[in-house]
Amino acid sequence: MTEERPDKLDLIVDAALRDYSNAEPRAGFEQRIFRHVQAAPAARRSYWQFGWAMAAIVLALVILRLDLPKKQPVQEITRVIKQPVPTPPPLPVRTVAKPVKRRSSPPKTDKFPEPVPLTAEERALLRFVQDRPDLARETLSLSAQIEDLTIEPLQIEQLPEP
Repeated sequence: MTEERPDKLDLIVDAALRDYSNAEPRAGFEQRIFRHVQAAPAARRSYWQFGWAMAAIVLALVILRLDLPKKQPVQEITRVIKQPVPTPPPLPVRTVAKPVKRRSSPPKTDKFPEPVPLTAEERALLRFVQDRPDLARETLSLSAQIEDLTIEPLQIEQLPEP
C-alpha cells in the first residue's frame, strides 16, 4: 500500500536533495578541467616513449647476440679428442660380499636384541680403518684433541629507569 500523503521524513529528504542539486561548483572548476585535459596527452606520449625505448633495447640485444663469436666447429673438437690420453694404472680389484637377501620374516634367533646389519656408511668406515689404520688413528686422535665447549652464564645488567 502506498500513502498518498507524504510523511515528514519524505519532506525533509526532498528538501535536502533539492538544496544539494542547486549547489554551484567551486570557483576554478573549468580551469581545473582544462589543465587536466591538456596534461593527458603528455602522459600518453610517455607510454609510447617507454615502448620505443624497450624495443630499442631488445633490438640491441639481438644484434649483440648475433655478433658474438660462434662456438668451435665440430671438426676441431674431434681432432683434440683423437689425441691419445695416458691411462692410469689399474686399481686393485676387491671382491665385496653381496648382501644377504632376507626372507619376508627373519628366522628366530636365541640372541636378543638381534644384531642389525651394517649400513653402507658403516661398511665404508670399517674398510677405511682396515686399509689405512695409521691415517684412521691420526684422524681419530685429532677429534680427541678438541676441547669441550663451555659457555659462561649470561649476565644481564638492569636498565636504568627513565
